[in-house]
Amino acid sequence: MPPEEFARERLGWWDAPEDEAAQPITVEAWAACADPGGQVAGTPVLAVDVAPDRSAACIALAGRRADGLTQVEVVRHGPGAAWVDAELDRASAAGIRVVAVDGRSQAAALVPGLEAAGWTVHVLGAADQVEACVGLHRDVLEVRVRHLGDPVLARALAVATTRPVGDGGGWAWARRRSDGDITPLVAVTDARWALALSADGIASDIF
Repeated sequence: MPPEEFARERLGWWDAPEDEAAQPITVEAWAACADPGGQVAGTPVLAVDVAPDRSAACIALAGRRADGLTQVEVVRHGPGAAWVDAELDRASAAGIRVVAVDGRSQAAALVPGLEAAGWTVHVLGAADQVEACVGLHRDVLEVRVRHLGDPVLARALAVATTRPVGDGGGWAWARRRSDGDITPLVAVTDARWALALSADGIASDIF
């Protein structure tokens, strides 16, 4: 039998440590939501994520499509974070003025400058991150979200792990435990949450 199956069946090894939740979004479920030709209708919202060691950063967007579904995309992903300000300036010049940032991440350092520049900034706390992750998971399972099949996102999903939050079954992406850079996945997760928040005033469509 394959090594992974032997480890589970004969050695009692689990796929993930007991203090980590299993990866909830499978490759198959994610692939079912791909629409390489999809387009956003109207003005999207953005999210920014920066890796814990600032080795990489990502800007992602979420917007409504003409069919009413949500589409998420990676706007730019690259090494370091020095390029983020200039990319956000270009987005602002194009009329995008809403951005989400995880308040516990390295991207939180951007918040004062963004607010001073007139951006509407949604800062996610711990409970918001759980809502954002559960909301994306639900939309993927129900095929209510679309993406462009970007390999950057696929790679992030492949290496991502999760961490349990609280005692109610909540979870969030675990940057430090993941086996690689997951900034694209965190960014699209947060962007989808911010779109719901901007559309409804509260993130009422998360659950």
